[in-house]
Amino acid sequence: MGKQIIFYMSNDVQERFIDFLNKKEFFFVDYNASIINDISDDSKRDIYLYKQDYGNIIMSQNNNVNIDSLKSPIIQYKKTIIKEEQQTVLRGRLWIQTKYYNEKGEVINKGESVLKDYQMLVRWIKTNVPYQQIKKKDHYIKEYINDELKELQERGFKFTI
Repeated sequence: MGKQIIFYMSNDVQERFIDFLNKKEFFFVDYNASIINDISDDSKRDIYLYKQDYGNIIMSQNNNVNIDSLKSPIIQYKKTIIKEEQQTVLRGRLWIQTKYYNEKGEVINKGESVLKDYQMLVRWIKTNVPYQQIKKKDHYIKEYINDELKELQERGFKFTI
């Protein structure tokens, strides 16, 4: 009941994507639903995209004070991280839970505006990050990846999850 797109964005493309998110008036929030003003720091990898017209963010009911990512009207955004010393590239992703079960076992669909925004972001990625073949371990697969990052692989960088 969820959707995702996996990608490897170069720093330049990732900055343009973040600019696009800002222009589309997304809020960046962490797992506590606190607004993140600067997401350029690589320690801020797990980010949620939110707009007020999506509705209320739902917090989990356990001992932790975290966003309930299954029920909340949010889009998860994991940035691509390039680790120079380890010669690894961590993949990025956009993920959304499109529907969930409430306490009564009824299927609840997420709001139309959050689903439309998710599709808009997927289109941006598909337009700006080519779908091309890369090597992962002993085989080749197709991923959304910028040429600059493919060049890193030729220099020995590994692509991980």
